[in-house]
Amino acid sequence: ALFDFRNALGINNFSKNLSETEFHLIALVAEAQDNNYNIKLTEISEKLNVTRSAITQVTNKLVEKQYIEKYISFPFFIILINHLALK
Repeated sequence: ALFDFRNALGINNFSKNLSETEFHLIALVAEAQDNNYNIKLTEISEKLNVTRSAITQVTNKLVEKQYIEKYISFPFFIILINHLALK
């Protein structure tokens, strides 16, 4: 998923539009989606070794940039890649 996502964005777009943390978050979400799994914010924060608050901020920025979509599925948020943003 990481390789496919990097190719879809193009290396130039990656370096201009996404921080390293944003890119890693998207890669984790893409990998989870490839495995038909909805990754939770707490799992992302543990894998990236940052606070849940930081992941929430990064997630909100990526929603604003339209790279991901975030849904509430009580008691969790579900984060999905916005494939239209990759075109």
